[in-house]
Amino acid sequence: MTFRGNVLAMVGPVYHWLGEVPYEEALALQLQLRQAVLSGMHPGALLLLTHPPTVTIGRHGKLENLLLDTDRLAERGATVHRIERGGDVTFHGPGQIVGYPIMSLHGLKLGVQRYAQSLATVLQRVIANWGIEAKWDGLTPGLWVGNDKIAALGIHVHRGVTTHGFALNVNTDLSWFDTIVPCGLVNKGVTSMANILGSKCPEFSELTACIHSEFETVFGIQIEFSQESDVSNSVPKEGNI
Repeated sequence: MTFRGNVLAMVGPVYHWLGEVPYEEALALQLQLRQAVLSGMHPGALLLLTHPPTVTIGRHGKLENLLLDTDRLAERGATVHRIERGGDVTFHGPGQIVGYPIMSLHGLKLGVQRYAQSLATVLQRVIANWGIEAKWDGLTPGLWVGNDKIAALGIHVHRGVTTHGFALNVNTDLSWFDTIVPCGLVNKGVTSMANILGSKCPEFSELTACIHSEFETVFGIQIEFSQESDVSNSVPKEGNI
């Protein structure tokens, strides 16, 4: 990844592992990247990260699916955000890998539904490496192990460029999901890799490497790994739309 004059020269999308990032900062970075992709100054990115305790409400979400009000959630250390992705209410927090692909669907040669299914396939293949079989349900977007959701999907597409993405429960504190009606679904549960595998649950480093690899395989693209510590500084500001 290099700059040539005012133009960022990259062969293809870039992968970043960002560690823990506050939700507002991650959202601002997604929007900055989306603008750069729209302006033709960035090829797109796959951001993998975790959030501190965060509750998000999608554009069709209902406030009654918060079982604790925002003040009580704040007392527990969680922030609440209403956002533009699809879906209802969900939780992000430590022990969960969140993925935000910011990419052109035109470049991927995919429609929205096929893109969502492909994201789910990436995660299916990842957790299958540890013997977990999960099923995709397009009506309640996510991956399910029996009656329990192990990964949630919620995307937004603006002028053909994706934001938001997926959340995989690795060793998440599942009690947080008792503060909401996850995805607005009653009589459904939530699980995690650690809940299923116990001490055999993989480390984040193993999982992020596997997500990177499976994303390349499923989408048929090469994603360059970047060690850039401040992604925002590597994204062109000129030509933003």
